[in-house]
Amino acid sequence: MSENELIAPGGAPDAPGDLGDPDFSDAVVRALYRYPRKHYPLALLLAIGGGILGVHRAYLGFMGSAMAMFLSAGGGGIWWLYDLFTVRRLVGAANAEQARREEAGLPPRALSFLPPIAEQGALTRPKWAHKRSGSLRLYASALLLLLLGLCQGVISSATGVHEPVVTVVVFLFASLVVARWSWLQRVPVLGALSLWAHRLRLFYFHVDPGLVWLLASRPIFGVLVAPFRAKVRAEVQLHLQLGFVLSALQLLFDLREMFAAGSIGAAIGGLFMEFLQTLVFTYLFVAPIGALITTQILVERSDRAVWVLALLTLTGVGLGVMLAA
Repeated sequence: MSENELIAPGGAPDAPGDLGDPDFSDAVVRALYRYPRKHYPLALLLAIGGGILGVHRAYLGFMGSAMAMFLSAGGGGIWWLYDLFTVRRLVGAANAEQARREEAGLPPRALSFLPPIAEQGALTRPKWAHKRSGSLRLYASALLLLLLGLCQGVISSATGVHEPVVTVVVFLFASLVVARWSWLQRVPVLGALSLWAHRLRLFYFHVDPGLVWLLASRPIFGVLVAPFRAKVRAEVQLHLQLGFVLSALQLLFDLREMFAAGSIGAAIGGLFMEFLQTLVFTYLFVAPIGALITTQILVERSDRAVWVLALLTLTGVGLGVMLAA
């Protein structure tokens, strides 16, 4: 995406330093409303390396069954073995649904909770912004982000699970830097992070986030309400996508432990518990932090306040690590 394409719907170029602007240019929306197909070799590799935890199904967009596999350890291994021989069919089903949605003019699977692109209109400011902004909400968000960072730092240091801390840093980097600097978006991994951050931003643009305290309790609220509300399920899925991807990457790096351990069964059990801890802690802390930061990006007209919120979050994490040391 060239800098000339980073033009807001109103027609004026974005100010170079205005990271507080949601930056929903036509080019960004078009990039989000693509209909990418899934690839069999990658799905098979994920099924072999992390299929017992449902990583391949998460990649294919089947988040419900991915979570079921994760919670059941691949159905005791039986479901995992079955999927190893049916990955090609799963890829075909995912791509067929994507093709159906493209032909019908519906949003792609990743944006199924949003209206078709033809109905988007000018994305300049959320309809809920007038009742979800102001200094009181900003100060409340700052306090909650500091507390969330503090709790995450303490728990990560006490348990030795530091991946969620890395995830917070990655999220802030993707939201405040990569999502606005076009040259970074050309890097494959960073480009994917940028699309994810914009997808999350687009979700909150269309969905009233509610009270700031409700955003901070998003993980618990989401799990309880998701079975009954489609938009809450979409929100939970968006946050779990990042957790699944980063947890899966960590799992692949830790596979060497499986070969070094004396017992393959014990090694698999250890990897499963580490994956579980990483995913749970990531969801419990990154989801509310992501919700609070993203909604403030949508209502703040200057990037200064958003950067201060990000620094407060990282300060809380650092204080938590020092307190637990």
